Amino acid sequence: MANDRPNRKGILGYSTQEVIAVPKGQARIVARIEKAFVAYSEDNVNHVSFTQLKDWLNNNTREGISSPRLAAYLKRTPQFVKVQTYRKVGTNSTEAFWSLGHSDEDGAEMEGWEPVRDDYGKVKKRHTGI
Repeated sequence: MANDRPNRKGILGYSTQEVIAVPKGQARIVARIEKAFVAYSEDNVNHVSFTQLKDWLNNNTREGISSPRLAAYLKRTPQFVKVQTYRKVGTNSTEAFWSLGHSDEDGAEMEGWEPVRDDYGKVKKRHTGI
């Protein structure tokens, strides 16, 4: 039935043939996460920590969000980019920083925190010299 109407628009105004259908609930959650990034960008914060995002969503939405669910949305949605992970010196406590879209600026130096390599277990690209 949907193919009978060629001008039908899907999410973000694209035709339904161009975009894979995303359930309304998922699109709503992604929009709320984007809204959190926009709220922080108004305060000139480009890299937002996972904890800041979770706290903002839990304080500014009716039902909030769990950590595993937020992590899943951040990892699988392409507009959210992981900037850097930091580890608190002397502990195993880590904090990941995310941005909305690609960010060219480096993460800020934080006293008492060290950057963590995020490439463990990933295949390294080799230069072939061609």
